[in-house]
Amino acid sequence: ENEKSPSQNRKAKDATADSGKDGLAYSALLKNELLGAGIEKVQDPQTEDRRLQPSTPEKKSLFTYSLSSKRASPDDGNEVSPYSLSPVSNKSQKLLRSPRKPTRKISKIPFKVLDAPELQDDFYLNLVDWSSLNVLSVGLGTCVYLWSACTSQVTRLCDLSVEGDSVTSVGWSER
Repeated sequence: ENEKSPSQNRKAKDATADSGKDGLAYSALLKNELLGAGIEKVQDPQTEDRRLQPSTPEKKSLFTYSLSSKRASPDDGNEVSPYSLSPVSNKSQKLLRSPRKPTRKISKIPFKVLDAPELQDDFYLNLVDWSSLNVLSVGLGTCVYLWSACTSQVTRLCDLSVEGDSVTSVGWSER
């Protein structure tokens, strides 16, 4: 009864993977700022978990209360320049700028081809919209059609030919 479509399962899996990557990025950022870890790039969570098994941590104090005779340059690891406008270190800035998602590979062969004979090719019209429930709405001439991605069923929602109007835009409202 409570079965999800393959695309809903894929979206749920992508969402958990995204939250895992976000958590990993947050963890790396905290390690950089609090422990001076110097992490510049977030790795894949599965490979990262396997690679970073608990090991003996480096002996380093969390807080240092001494004057350093070495002058820090802005390009130096985790040091923050006194003239920097960012509250985080250079390494953390690189970490935050690193790409979040790899580019999607889109198949050259379409999964499904829908026929839309009267679809107008006009930049200013918004004649196609996808709902969060996997339903595609399409405005064709004077009619609006709904196509369910789960069942491949097509339904004519309305016909405006009686009023002499044509469909210029379709859109789902979020609730």
